Amino acid sequence: MAGNTADDGGFDFIIVGGGTSGLVLANRLTEHPHNSVLVLGAGTDRLEDPKITTPGLLTQLYDEPQYDWSFDTVPQVNLYGKRVSHSREFYSPLDKAWPEIFKNLKFPLTSDPLSGESSGGFSYLSTVSPGNWERSHAGSAYYTPVAERLNLHLLTESLVERIILEKQLSGAFAAKGVSFVHNGVQQFQTAKKEVILCTGAFESPQLLEISGIGHPIILHNHNVEVLLDNPYIGENLQDRPMTGILFEVIDDLATIDMVRDPQVVKRVQEAYQSSRQGPLTSSFHTIASLPIVEFLSKEGRLELQSLLDRYIGLRSPSTELSIEKQHALLRSVLESSSESSAIIDMGASQMHFDQALQKDIYAITEQENYMSFLVALAQPFSRGSVHVRSKSISDPPDIDPCYLPEPLDLEILARYMKYIPTIAATEPLAFLIKNGGRHLPDSTNLETLDSAKEYCKRNIITNNHPCGTCAVLPIDQGGLVDARLKVRDVDGLRVIDASIFPMIPRGNIQSSVYAVAERAADLIKEDWGIA
Repeated sequence: MAGNTADDGGFDFIIVGGGTSGLVLANRLTEHPHNSVLVLGAGTDRLEDPKITTPGLLTQLYDEPQYDWSFDTVPQVNLYGKRVSHSREFYSPLDKAWPEIFKNLKFPLTSDPLSGESSGGFSYLSTVSPGNWERSHAGSAYYTPVAERLNLHLLTESLVERIILEKQLSGAFAAKGVSFVHNGVQQFQTAKKEVILCTGAFESPQLLEISGIGHPIILHNHNVEVLLDNPYIGENLQDRPMTGILFEVIDDLATIDMVRDPQVVKRVQEAYQSSRQGPLTSSFHTIASLPIVEFLSKEGRLELQSLLDRYIGLRSPSTELSIEKQHALLRSVLESSSESSAIIDMGASQMHFDQALQKDIYAITEQENYMSFLVALAQPFSRGSVHVRSKSISDPPDIDPCYLPEPLDLEILARYMKYIPTIAATEPLAFLIKNGGRHLPDSTNLETLDSAKEYCKRNIITNNHPCGTCAVLPIDQGGLVDARLKVRDVDGLRVIDASIFPMIPRGNIQSSVYAVAERAADLIKEDWGIA
């Protein structure tokens, strides 16, 4: 790995975070040889680790401290106190059946799913390199090809403790560098031009607060000196609550559950290593976007309007303008007969939605083979927060996604869950589900709206798409960064990751993070006159 040490002379740009957006920026900003870039990553270099490169081993990373921060939420009031774990597939007959199910339900695929305007069911490849069937990520796609650039320096196992902020004669603050720990030794590094935070929706606001930017009350409570009063840092947290149900499949249908057998594991590993075939390629995902079927009838439209008027109209006069605008947009989605308010997914394996830890959610505990239906709110109405737990970056932040306090979230999610048995009973999927087979959890009851609501509250996990905590919005609407992703009132400091999204996209946020990082690189080059 080229350039793996820091430089006492300082760097033009210091990028905090060696994940998706950080490595995109590192690549783009070092295209000009006169720009020096230091990337500080808290994790270990695992570019060649089989658990990283093999797509089908994803779930082995969950809750493992070598790979996963293993953050938990605070107890969720609306989920009976459950703490939800946040972790930082192969093509089967189930995948093949998926699009046909929705055609038979009169929800055919209406257009290219990448257009953002389609509905129906489809399968798609997920972050796998077609040449070698290994996982494609920012490390392999953006860092490895340019790792030998002399102006690019990546320092792993480096935990940034604080951004060094200095007050200027003008009264404004400027980011001058960072303090970090590497190999147990505290170090300081100077940024000649900018410090760029790319640590995500949880850790970017945490690092800003520890550095003295945030709500004065929160900072005072943790003995952090207030340098810049901004009450919006860490607010506006959005994350998709997700639930689901399992159906036992027919006896001769292969699913990923087969890997409970050591002999199967051996054959699967041999197939992947020798010819890049089998379940460990795990490249296909199935997804569907549908309107809420109950609301498509005349009676349903009236019920929908009643719910919208009842719950959106209850918002207090002090509600932030940005939330009002977001909720108005969400209302328009619900009022459309063609727009989807949830993401319906299917997996050829067990999942256990009543569990808290990610490794327990994906554990293969049952002897039968199953398929899993997953339902996640595409854009929840509820908003949460993330704030420091202490003045030490080593202490995880307090994460409160605030799942389901907005009544409409539960109304929407429960109605989608009620529709899952209809999907399961539709051919060609019905043929693949075992007649008289088990449903998990065994006590599942989705027959009434009330029972579906209760099921949702007891079986929520995360879709792992947190965002919104350092939003790019006008200051009077709760924004932290401006349209060029600069932290307001601080020179030389930007935030470039999912935390800047003012509102969660309706699809997987990964592609949006890549897009934001690419655009941000252009903005930085423009601002510094870099060709």
